[in-house]
Amino acid sequence: MFKLFVQTLGCKVNSYESDALTDCFRERGFELTQDYAQADVFLINTCTVTAEADRKSRQMIRRAKKRAPHAVVAAMGCQVEMNVEKCEADVFVGTKDRIKIVDEVVSLLLQRLNSLRSVKASPSIDRKSCDYQEYGSVVAQDSERAFIKIQDGCDRFCSYCIIPYARGRSRSRSFENIISEARMLSASGYKEVVITGINICAYGLDFPGESVSLVDVVRGIADCKGIHRIRLGSMEPMYLSKSVIENFSGIEKLCKHFHISLQSGSDRVLNAMNRHYDTGFFKELVLEIKRLMPEASITTDIIAGFPSETREEHEESLSFAASCSFSKIHVFPYSSRKGTLAEQLTPVVSPEIIKSRTEDFLELARLSHQVYAMSRIGCQENVLVELREKDGLLSGYSEGYLRVYLQSGDDRLLSNVIQVIPEALFLDGVIGKTMSYEVVNS
Repeated sequence: MFKLFVQTLGCKVNSYESDALTDCFRERGFELTQDYAQADVFLINTCTVTAEADRKSRQMIRRAKKRAPHAVVAAMGCQVEMNVEKCEADVFVGTKDRIKIVDEVVSLLLQRLNSLRSVKASPSIDRKSCDYQEYGSVVAQDSERAFIKIQDGCDRFCSYCIIPYARGRSRSRSFENIISEARMLSASGYKEVVITGINICAYGLDFPGESVSLVDVVRGIADCKGIHRIRLGSMEPMYLSKSVIENFSGIEKLCKHFHISLQSGSDRVLNAMNRHYDTGFFKELVLEIKRLMPEASITTDIIAGFPSETREEHEESLSFAASCSFSKIHVFPYSSRKGTLAEQLTPVVSPEIIKSRTEDFLELARLSHQVYAMSRIGCQENVLVELREKDGLLSGYSEGYLRVYLQSGDDRLLSNVIQVIPEALFLDGVIGKTMSYEVVNS
């Protein structure tokens, strides 16, 4: 039996696609291994969203060829898509027709006693294509939280982002296949599903003559018996209207946790980023969510040191982000990507200043998370218990994506959604006591 070693860089979409390809290899008789020395195949899913991710992807391929010279090194994903001619893997495919890589790997394995040669399975994507690549139901997920990919690609072309070039235009998965996978995941025992994609709010916009949206997807999954919680992946604010938010508020199984990408709190910088909204719009969005769902947790992304950003605009961005009372902030130092509009913007912010501004936002992120965690002490939280930690504590996440720890020796709590009262700040979250051993939404 051939053995497969998988390494994934990048986002949750990449993780989902790695799981999908792992399933395909398993169907061909491959066994998954965590020991690269035993691997017959190295499967590497690459990322190019930042220069650092691009570098790590190239390094990972080279390292795999060095560590396991006997193995077939297969690479796929965004970094490969944007660097086809320079890929050093034995087999490689970009962001479309990834399943072809399975056949190419098998073919090379059968030939390896003779010679291994580089094979380009499908290096490029038709950027005008509206066809979603279906993987079928993905079950190679190893946590209590399962991911369902509903969409790929993006039409937004933010000035700093390489993803529309790497992934192509937005294309949606069929509603029927999404619900089928949700039912399969429920039957497999998953209590929570996360809806993921490159731009999930654009779901259905590419279906001519059809009226189906992200709200319909959430409602459809909510109707699946056995699914207790639904969590939304990252969302773009320009797609969120008051009616969408109102619809979300009425779906009981939907976690009231919304990750909405801000990127900057300066209107001029937002315009330079080609984000198509301003801080006034974003603030109204936050207030509307809080009005309809006071307990909602709102998280975001921020880019520090965008080209042409002044010190005053950085301070403006810090102040605005603080005013939104985010429960968590993901901070990204600006990374220039070749071929994007932002690459041409001047003046360029120096690496030293980018680092300083990143640290400013990281401190705001730390304080914002602490304030949110403190606000939940004494409040009832529904927690999906996922892990027995090394120190013996149980841990899981609340609906607002707050890490919650429990002092309990009862393993029956694992894989269940239970009621917890947080009592104090602890590590990266809170520690609390179990209110009831009754499973929520069972």
